[in-house]
Amino acid sequence: MTIHLRPGDRVRATLDCSVENVIPLRDGQTLLELAYDHDGSTMNCALPLSVIDVERLTPTVMPKPGEIWKTDDGALWFAQRRHADYDDDEDFAGCNEFGWRVVMVPLDGGPY
Repeated sequence: MTIHLRPGDRVRATLDCSVENVIPLRDGQTLLELAYDHDGSTMNCALPLSVIDVERLTPTVMPKPGEIWKTDDGALWFAQRRHADYDDDEDFAGCNEFGWRVVMVPLDGGPY
């Protein structure tokens, strides 16, 4: 389906991006500096919070081993420390300097 747009048309655009900075303004408004990574290049923009809808896609803090997290749909997940195989570069990807990373294991026993 092709959409033909003209200047002045009102649209709702959704973009998955990261918040680089939150700037409170003197008039009580908030300005978000956003970064969007596309094809390896980062584009930045600043938008007033009052003109966009914002939904958090990831938490501000990362899970720590031993914590239990709950998703919006009520599912419970256990944060587990997983040590990687040093001889397997793919398995070692994403590990910290101590050789482990956190994986989330569903408490209902399903796949993760």
